[in-house]
Amino acid sequence: MNDDTSSVVMKGSRGRPALSSVAILMISSAVVLVSVYVLFNYVTGIFRRQEGLEEQLQALLTEESAADLLAADLTRGSISDYSRIPSYEVNGQRTSFQLIGVNSTPPEELEWDISSCGIIQVVPIEDDGGLILLSLKEDTLNMIRASLNGSGNTELLFSIADPSLDTGSASALDYDGQLLVLLPGIDGGIGELIVFGSDSLLWSAPVETGPMVGVPFMTAGLVDGERSVVINSGLREGLIVSLETGRASRVFSPMGTVPLIHGANRLLGDTLQTVHETGGSAVRDVVRGDYNRDGMADIVFAGADIIVLLDGASGRLTRDSLPGFELAAWGTAESKGLLSCRWVCEGRQERWRVFLDGGFMDSPGPEFLPFEWQGRIFYSRNSMIGTISDTVFIASENSGSLTPLFDSGTSVFCNVDGHGPDIINYGMDRLGLILDPLEGNGLQLLLRSSTMDGDRDLLLVSRWGFRVFGSGSGRRVRTERAV
Repeated sequence: MNDDTSSVVMKGSRGRPALSSVAILMISSAVVLVSVYVLFNYVTGIFRRQEGLEEQLQALLTEESAADLLAADLTRGSISDYSRIPSYEVNGQRTSFQLIGVNSTPPEELEWDISSCGIIQVVPIEDDGGLILLSLKEDTLNMIRASLNGSGNTELLFSIADPSLDTGSASALDYDGQLLVLLPGIDGGIGELIVFGSDSLLWSAPVETGPMVGVPFMTAGLVDGERSVVINSGLREGLIVSLETGRASRVFSPMGTVPLIHGANRLLGDTLQTVHETGGSAVRDVVRGDYNRDGMADIVFAGADIIVLLDGASGRLTRDSLPGFELAAWGTAESKGLLSCRWVCEGRQERWRVFLDGGFMDSPGPEFLPFEWQGRIFYSRNSMIGTISDTVFIASENSGSLTPLFDSGTSVFCNVDGHGPDIINYGMDRLGLILDPLEGNGLQLLLRSSTMDGDRDLLLVSRWGFRVFGSGSGRRVRTERAV
């Protein structure tokens, strides 16, 4: 029996031979090698994915930079054929653009949400590209600057709690890198002139503004070698304030005008009142433009029954009035850019006059746009914009259409981008700005971009929208990634 048992055990041992130490070592080494291989592939995959993400990120940045470069070329007008847009190389990657669509787009309009601001007045900063919003909340006046760099971009400048200030008659001016804001006093009381620097309040000073006829008009420049601002409110008597010392003094201008600084720091007015030129109606509007086509800006003073043109080159004043008539509209009314004036007598009889060859003379008026225009009027590219029956309209000679835009009571004509006219419109919860509506519609370019690396491997494909407004030095390009 013992022999049989021994035989069984021996057979079992021969069926399962014991592993040698060499075999065990080889198996262990294989496991280690497999683990190292798996770990190597894992780490390599991480690096490859990282490199891919970095390459994709670089492609995204290259594409953004190329879009900026293309926008700059479009702004300069260096691209005349939109079907042959150049490609741009940035950091070894190249982005090319392909035109896939062209459409017309309405004049540019910027909007700001002002529902929480309580806006009571909007003051344009002409030729500087910004707006001052006056907000009255809980007896505190807030001055907010709205930038044209992007809709909704606003900045609180200053807050003041002073019930003696006329918050409905403010004026603002950008001069020599400083922002000047005037808040007149109620009923001719003491107002406040506030001066801001690039990022802070510099100083403020009380000013005796006197009675206000309308929104104050401010101009700035050098007077007797001092940086000064001249303030008036439609009357011949104004105020000149030194921005160096804060010293203020009265200044008087000729009949039919208001004191101001014009041209190369020239002052229209004198600190001594001219006795034989007293009286005259208040000036309702002051408008700049080259009305005698000599390349220099002239200034027009529009009163109730008189219009005066100040020649920007010579300083000569030319007046015009019609006995029994009231001045109803003033500005440009035809393609030659002449100063045109609409006069009415008792609301029935109408006469148009233009400034030509150094004087005013009768004119047939705008042939294709014979509407009852009121206040400022502007003409360009066969269209006119102005007010008719308390509504701002734009009229087209080409189509004969008369399109209402806004209520004139909440609209302001201005020139905030240096190319105007522009239109501000504001209400309880909205502030809008239409830039250069007389320039007509713009172009919307839909482009496909392709970004490749140095080996011409495709990295990124996107769509872009470029909106092009205006022309020449007034051309503006807005860029956005299309969804």
